[in-house]
Amino acid sequence: MPINLDPSERIKYGREITAASAYKSFLRSFIGAGDDAIIKTKLEESSAGKGKQSLLGLRAPLLGAGVESNTDFSANEDTIQYLYQAVPFQIFGNSLRSNTRALEERAIASFRAESKPALEDWAATQTDRRLIVALTKDCTNIAACDASNGVKAANATATIAAGDILTTATIDKLVQRAREGKDGAGNPHPRVRPVSVKLGKNPAGIEIYQRRWVLLIGSNQAAQLRNDPVWIAAQSEAAERGASNPIFTGEIGAYNGVTVVDWDTWSSVSAGVLTSDSSFTTIEGTTSFSSYAGATGRVTEIGLFLGATAGLMPQDDGFRYYEDHDDDLGRKTRVGIDRGIGFAKAHWLGETPAEKQSVYHNKDYGVIAVVSSKE
Repeated sequence: MPINLDPSERIKYGREITAASAYKSFLRSFIGAGDDAIIKTKLEESSAGKGKQSLLGLRAPLLGAGVESNTDFSANEDTIQYLYQAVPFQIFGNSLRSNTRALEERAIASFRAESKPALEDWAATQTDRRLIVALTKDCTNIAACDASNGVKAANATATIAAGDILTTATIDKLVQRAREGKDGAGNPHPRVRPVSVKLGKNPAGIEIYQRRWVLLIGSNQAAQLRNDPVWIAAQSEAAERGASNPIFTGEIGAYNGVTVVDWDTWSSVSAGVLTSDSSFTTIEGTTSFSSYAGATGRVTEIGLFLGATAGLMPQDDGFRYYEDHDDDLGRKTRVGIDRGIGFAKAHWLGETPAEKQSVYHNKDYGVIAVVSSKE
């Protein structure tokens, strides 16, 4: 391979890195272009700079009573309400510099080959990190686990104590809340719509779909749930699914219309479900999750009950790949990738007084934070 890749080869490299990083992402099966996806994508132009925003919208349902008999339409005309969210859409990329002299074609080819999987892994991990941070921070609907009742009668975590762990009773309360459209304090909140997942084909070859919610939990919450006798019984009685035939990576089973996905807990080197003592630092600052701590600062784990369009991820058509062989007066090689992308939780805002009265205004649309004692 020549020292300088021609434009078509650089495009090919970028496409390969885009595909590989998407495959390596834990959340890849959550992402799609349709309204049924947990994380909805929108294609944007590739030329995006710092400060650009991608505008996504929600059309609220028509709520008017309509007309009957021969009444004129004008006597009770309805109005379409649109709520919007502006998602920051910025350049997202990274680069690597060779440690040794890279004047020869063979040395450059070796550095290029080593850099490619490293950049793929970085892009996958950073995508997962930024998505889970966006979905978790500042939730407006919070289920604080409770040892006696499954969920506490509050929309905050300050009373979580030892023993307040995730159980099937918690899941039952989450499903009820999602159906009724209520937050932890009983206030009106957008209903969490289940996603449509393909289960396979019936003997006639017709695709079978099922409407389900997804509960994304960390390793501590997974251990808690696996010790719940009701969970154990439900899995033993379920049709073949789970590890032998999962819908989502990490699926450990299903209960009451909810597919449960076990993801590792967040660490300094990998993405995962966040805890109240987690933090995420970028060049734009640090995001803390200490507001989810329990009583007297008890560390908690923050699972997510997810439905359709819980998150938004506008993006361009993929990574661009760069090479520079003139670094350090030609003694080093630098390679890099970047693309335009945005990460946000669906949290619509109205503009008119009527739109601001909507149940969708300034509230999370498809996510409930599920917070339990980390034990």
